[in-house]
Amino acid sequence: IGWQGAFIYKVALGFANYYIWMQVIGHGDSLRYVHDSLVVYNSLFDDPRYYLQLLFRTSLEDVPAQLVPYQKALYIEWHVPEYNMVRLLAVLNLFTAGNPWGNIVLLAAGVFAAQCRLFSVINRHFSLDPGRQRMLYGVLFFLPSAVFWSSGLLKEGPVLALLCLFAAESILLNRAGAHLWRNLLRMLVITAAVYGIRDYVAILLVVNGLGIWLLSFHPVSRKFPLLSHLILLLVMTGILIGLTQAPTAPDLFEHLRKEQTYFTVSGPDPDYPFQTLDGTPGDVFRKVPYAVNNILFRPNILHSRSAFRLYQSVELLLTWLALLWLLARARKPLTFTLWSAALLLFLLELLFVFGLMVTDADTLSRYRSIPILGLLCLALLLPTRDPKPR
Repeated sequence: IGWQGAFIYKVALGFANYYIWMQVIGHGDSLRYVHDSLVVYNSLFDDPRYYLQLLFRTSLEDVPAQLVPYQKALYIEWHVPEYNMVRLLAVLNLFTAGNPWGNIVLLAAGVFAAQCRLFSVINRHFSLDPGRQRMLYGVLFFLPSAVFWSSGLLKEGPVLALLCLFAAESILLNRAGAHLWRNLLRMLVITAAVYGIRDYVAILLVVNGLGIWLLSFHPVSRKFPLLSHLILLLVMTGILIGLTQAPTAPDLFEHLRKEQTYFTVSGPDPDYPFQTLDGTPGDVFRKVPYAVNNILFRPNILHSRSAFRLYQSVELLLTWLALLWLLARARKPLTFTLWSAALLLFLLELLFVFGLMVTDADTLSRYRSIPILGLLCLALLLPTRDPKPR
């Protein structure tokens, strides 16, 4: 299947995603984004200044009288990160006349372009044999869960696009002849955009990026990159725990608890007992086995009643088996660079955060799709035991 087929496949799953939300589920993030973006878009016909004010306003204080009716019509307040998706769709509405199906096509095109960028950079800078190139193409563009969740009107699309661009820039940064400051500037802009959608993902990008920079000064870290990153991660975790005792320092453990309240609003999961966080470091450490169980086994075939969850269970199992198969074929011992070790830890940290925070198996599958896609792509970049000439 060529590039045209891959894009058509992406748009088709994007349409299916929105149709299910609209006609089967009847509620959810994508419907709220569409509703609120139309409120903003329609204000353009009342007064263009209202549109611009609704697009850029972030404060709830001293709301002008002319904006109060629009504020009351919105599901999402404009001071929360979710409103950035409303802003994005409100801009796209200018090109699609407020048609959500047209917005799906435009968003899919943007995400697809970012994936193509990453695929091109990897092929230029990694010595993959033709078989692995085909597998990378299949994983990056056809993994059903990743395509389904990133092709509608949810956050996954922009997040995947930004992470693909960030990964491409980080690969270029680590190559000879790289335009250092240009690559760094692009990575900072991308990180800022990620922060506007999912702040904790951006925080993990910054932490692991700083890890690469700090470790690059020590020659031992180049010999043992993964171990060095793990030691640095433990040190940073200790610092974060210490900061919880400071009255003015940011408390990331409390931030995770607050983020989780977004998932608990929808009520308990019908198939699984999920747990809530109390905002303390001790609670997070006690929940490590719980989070790992969520990541690896939820949803699963034995405890899922809906057909959709059964499909997600089967795909999750096949994905873990595929990852194990790729690791079995990799050259032993596994070799890492500072870049690949940081990428691995970033993906595992992201999975761990999702395993802790998310309290619904469908949402967990949705959030988990991007880091799993990243793990499969990273596994395909590992040198094989029997390397073949290109």
